Amino acid sequence: MGAQLSAHLEMANKTGVFTLQDKGILKVPPEVERLQAKLRTIDVSGNRLTALPDFLGGFTVLRQVTLDRNRFAEFPICLTKMPRLEVLSIESCGLKVLPEAIGDCPSLKRLVLDGNALASLPATIGKLVKLEALSVVGNQLTALPDEIGDLTISELNVSRNQLASLPASLARNQSLKIIKADENCLEDGSIPLVVFGDSSICSVTLEGNPFNSKKIRETPEYERVSVVAGV
Repeated sequence: MGAQLSAHLEMANKTGVFTLQDKGILKVPPEVERLQAKLRTIDVSGNRLTALPDFLGGFTVLRQVTLDRNRFAEFPICLTKMPRLEVLSIESCGLKVLPEAIGDCPSLKRLVLDGNALASLPATIGKLVKLEALSVVGNQLTALPDEIGDLTISELNVSRNQLASLPASLARNQSLKIIKADENCLEDGSIPLVVFGDSSICSVTLEGNPFNSKKIRETPEYERVSVVAGV
């Protein structure tokens, strides 16, 4: 791994991109710290990481971090100390809690948390004022916080959760165009009509939910929205 790591570090020093995927590493190599002023992208997917080193919080030019398919018992707080972080992906890592500190990522534009075990999202997620897309597919969410309506995201993907309703606050976000909420527990009346009547939403997918799809298509508020709701 020594010679291979040296090659990765040399390339990262030239390009600003450090990738070390599917190597089975248990920790981020300490040698990465010397690239603090240069790294814009880190991808350490497919390893056995359970934590990130604190020094990563000092990477002030880092814009994209991909941590998919690792083993984080807790959300790495150092990620919230990166002032320019725009894209964060933590798929299939076994996360059970998203901390309130997630709201301290002022530059975040895309957040992907698919395939974890999250039962809720903190209210502070509404503080991510630059967020454009949020994906929380395949978790254990039973509700979304009202503060999600404070976001200016254009796309929300909450498919394959346990949601029994969608909050009326989504109508506050006039940037929201696409909602994907397939395979949840949404029944008749569980989606406030204001979400569609008073919003900019143009596309909604709701397949695999236990409601009357014919009834939803016949509701006037849905007429201007492309609704895919199964048979």
